[in-house]
Amino acid sequence: MRTAMALLVVLLVGARGDVAGESGASYFLNGNELKAGLDTWNRGMRSPESLSFLSYEDRLSGTMAIGYVTGIYDFLQERRLSCGPQEVTRQQIADMVSTFLADHPDKRHFGAAGLTWITLDQAFPCAKGKAP
Repeated sequence: MRTAMALLVVLLVGARGDVAGESGASYFLNGNELKAGLDTWNRGMRSPESLSFLSYEDRLSGTMAIGYVTGIYDFLQERRLSCGPQEVTRQQIADMVSTFLADHPDKRHFGAAGLTWITLDQAFPCAKGKAP
């Protein structure tokens, strides 16, 4: 578990730095890939009737994308780097990230973790000097 957390920290810090304009960062998933997964989720995964029309790869992509953004949300909340409400849903988080990615196509080549972090930071800013 600690290894997974450490890896996520490296991804978040590295991708966040790259979004700020630094070069040389590497990541497993970029914003284009995350947007494709979230689009798949929104197209078919929200509705059980639509599942039969999705390929195995599409189901995997959509499930991975929603898990990815909610995992980053949980990490940020646990580390007190985000001040989101306790009542926020997985779908709300996915909708916010999906909207950010749709509105910023010029940033989608950056790391998905950093883009998700920026989205959540803008949506749930903490009061100055005050963590949840």
